[in-house]
Amino acid sequence: MTLVGPPSISFNPAGRLTGDLVAERRVEVPFPPGETLFSVRRTRAFARDPLTLLLDGYDRFGPVFTMRIFHGNSRRSPPRRHPPTVKDSFRSAVELSPA
Repeated sequence: MTLVGPPSISFNPAGRLTGDLVAERRVEVPFPPGETLFSVRRTRAFARDPLTLLLDGYDRFGPVFTMRIFHGNSRRSPPRRHPPTVKDSFRSAVELSPA
């Protein structure tokens, strides 16, 4: 039996963008609720302070949500095992949020 490596990856930015968008359109299962439209503001905010953006998504959409960063959707949920600082941040944000 002959081993075959993975297909080569294009380093052409336009090709990667097109490939990502085509792959996204082929998905038959819908993404979880969330922000799915392109937003430069959200992409910049994620680059500056991702935790604040993730906590906002958690408050608005629940533990599993979709967030479009740059050109692709990213499904997020708090990991089961995460560093104490992130865990404490999620806990304090949930405790401080108005009910």
